[in-house]
Amino acid sequence: MRFHEEYRFFCTEKGLPLRGPLLELDDPPAIILRGNCSERFTDRLTDAEGAVIARSLMTCKTTACQQIDLSYNAVGDLTAEKLAEYIRICSSILHVALAFNEISAKGCRQLADAMIINSSLLTLDLEGNHVGEEGGVALATMLEANNQLKSLNLGSCGIKTGTLIGIAHALQLQPSLLTLNLDKPLLPGNQEGLSVATHMSEMLRRNTTLTELKLRRWRMNDEQLEQLSAGLAANSTLTSLDLSCNCFSSLSGAHLARVLRACPQLTSLDVGSNRLNDDGIIMIVEALGSSPCSMRRLDLRKTGVSARAVAAIAAFLPKCPTLQSLKLWGDEWVREPAAVRTLHSAKPSVDALSEVDFEFYFPRGEDTPQVVQR
Repeated sequence: MRFHEEYRFFCTEKGLPLRGPLLELDDPPAIILRGNCSERFTDRLTDAEGAVIARSLMTCKTTACQQIDLSYNAVGDLTAEKLAEYIRICSSILHVALAFNEISAKGCRQLADAMIINSSLLTLDLEGNHVGEEGGVALATMLEANNQLKSLNLGSCGIKTGTLIGIAHALQLQPSLLTLNLDKPLLPGNQEGLSVATHMSEMLRRNTTLTELKLRRWRMNDEQLEQLSAGLAANSTLTSLDLSCNCFSSLSGAHLARVLRACPQLTSLDVGSNRLNDDGIIMIVEALGSSPCSMRRLDLRKTGVSARAVAAIAAFLPKCPTLQSLKLWGDEWVREPAAVRTLHSAKPSVDALSEVDFEFYFPRGEDTPQVVQR
């Protein structure tokens, strides 16, 4: 039977509403029903509906489906259970996105078990679900056996120390993962954070595939970053690093400078919302300007930038022709005439960028530039 026939039958059997877009699908290459769109913003998929979609894929025995995206809905463990059954037997599925739903550790365990068997899935996005420590550990165990997954998103999933250490151990030898999001874990104190940073550092020292790493909102401090930076400096594959929304002070500027000097392959760095202040930012941009620069995206928003750091940034810009995106908004420099004039002196370099979050203007009758947020 065709997918839409199976879907109609199961919805009728369960007394569930029919979703129009699914009634047009015979052998679907993708099922995309995200809840963060205008037509479903107040009418999101329930867990029962998600389970029916997965069951319909199973029973129609489609071999064409490569992508399932049910993000931003209200699906939970029943949907995860039925999707896990489908993932176990499907050799075509490549991408599964279930971000910001209601999946708990139970559903996560079932997905992890299925992925040990599956040999096709490349990306799994569980951001914003209630995965917790038990579900996170199951996914860490999966990584030890899975040799084809390219992208894993566990941001804001309530994972804790055991999960992070387990993932760090698995990725020392895991041969395929390219992108990893571990935003906002639940780390109870400095000692736990330092322990995790040590394990992550060792993973980065040994891993030879990871290209993108997001460690936002870790409450990471200077000491923990110092530990992590040893592994970062030894890594030769990472090109994108997001350390925004942590607890760095100006002392961390030296640790980040060390990483930048050792990792010329790094093309994207986000350290926004850290109180690095002028001293820390100056160390970062001087490190970038001291060797051939390949940086393309640099985010320094809300880092305590004022006139001294702006002068260093203005001097750095002509030295980095690869830079495409610069974000600086959210600090005192925008209200400091001297800082604005200094950055305006580098306007040719600023204009060459494809993305900035500020723009210059001259108030009527004045010859002193000012800035507004773009």
